[in-house]
Amino acid sequence: MLSKRMQELASQKAKLIELEAAIIAERDAQLAGLHEELGYDTREDLIAALRALGKGKAKAKGKPGRKKSAPAEAAPAGAKKRRKRAKVTPEMRKQIEEAAKAGKTGAAIAKEFGVSLPTVQNIKRAAGLTRNSK
Repeated sequence: MLSKRMQELASQKAKLIELEAAIIAERDAQLAGLHEELGYDTREDLIAALRALGKGKAKAKGKPGRKKSAPAEAAPAGAKKRRKRAKVTPEMRKQIEEAAKAGKTGAAIAKEFGVSLPTVQNIKRAAGLTRNSK
């Protein structure tokens, strides 16, 4: 009984390998003609357009009659910029632990050291300065 199921499993694996190979061949065939389908003379032209798109300098060189896509909208004027991620050094970690032991609040510590409140909480937890919920 078990060997029959093992043979069935091996048969299914072989079918899966064949299906995967067929899918890969079909994908490769589609990719080989993608540049022509999109209106580019060569693959290199398509690649150059994709690279330019990544740099925000895409040119609409596709088929005639295609419209250029609208440029990405800039952030609203009053939007806050994200601050740069703080590097927590071992010295800073030690100072944060000392501030927590001195009784300062997590929010005050975060503001003083320029880190987020979850960072302070993680440091306190690692130092064993928090109560367990259980």
